[in-house]
Amino acid sequence: MSNSFDLEWEGVDEQQTGEPVPPGEYNCEVEAVEVRQSDEEGSFPYMSIQLRIVDGDHVERRLWYNASAAPKAIGFTKRVMRSFGVDTSQNFKVQYDDDGTVSEPDLIGKSALAKVARRIRGKDERGQPMARYDTVSLDGGLGEEGEAPTAAPVAAGPRRPAGAARPATGARPAATGARPGPRRIYR
Repeated sequence: MSNSFDLEWEGVDEQQTGEPVPPGEYNCEVEAVEVRQSDEEGSFPYMSIQLRIVDGDHVERRLWYNASAAPKAIGFTKRVMRSFGVDTSQNFKVQYDDDGTVSEPDLIGKSALAKVARRIRGKDERGQPMARYDTVSLDGGLGEEGEAPTAAPVAAGPRRPAGAARPATGARPAATGARPGPRRIYR
């Protein structure tokens, strides 16, 4: 037996594929939070947090941040949830309905500061680097008097020549560190 569904596009305008939101910091509002899980065996559930940019050149564009329950990513999720005011001093049970919509923690409408970065993910069939634009951090609105943290202009530093080694630091570069899973940035 096969499954099907209808594409109801009568009266709907076509949309063109847009460019990804460029790297930078963006003031956002949480629009939706859904629980998802990969089909891979042994995978962990995660919360897909949909954000809407509320100001600047990219107002009304969307970003996503995945907050995972995987052991290697739970520290990132804890930081993000704490920044939204969730009590992280003890374990927390995420509440969601049958379609995956999260009801607890209630993040809808909350302000957030999202940081987007460009990441290289392997090479294409011609040997060219393939870039993705990922939401690499998310901070909820716990500023003074409940105000959201605000995006500050980011000064561009000097660029390394292609193929040049990264300077040695004691810490692992953020672009190669463990992350809580893929983050899509499209629309």
